Amino acid sequence: MSERATFPQDLLEEGRFLFETPTEYDEKTRAKKWNEESAPMMKDLAARFNALPDFTSEAIEACFKGYLAEKELGFGKVGPSFRLAVTGKGMGPSMFTICAVLGKDEVLARISKAIEVLG
Repeated sequence: MSERATFPQDLLEEGRFLFETPTEYDEKTRAKKWNEESAPMMKDLAARFNALPDFTSEAIEACFKGYLAEKELGFGKVGPSFRLAVTGKGMGPSMFTICAVLGKDEVLARISKAIEVLG
């Protein structure tokens, strides 16, 4: 996060998603990357995350990459929707680290909420 911060308060604003569930979603990312395929992909990804016995960044990354390989999808097809659902933002630090820090229950709740709000 420090690469994106000019002032200390920038860390709080850019990293708010670490402390609060998003209530708003980046409109530019939403318009460009969230589509009719996003909700089903997020549901499928959430089910796979839920089945992980260890919710570490390494396990999350392996699960995510396994999903991409199985579905023959590129990162750009799933990654932006995943980031938007969990953080409400279009860019930021590693999603796998963010998810590990937030924990499985919080990540699954955020994905569920994003599907409800974004459709």
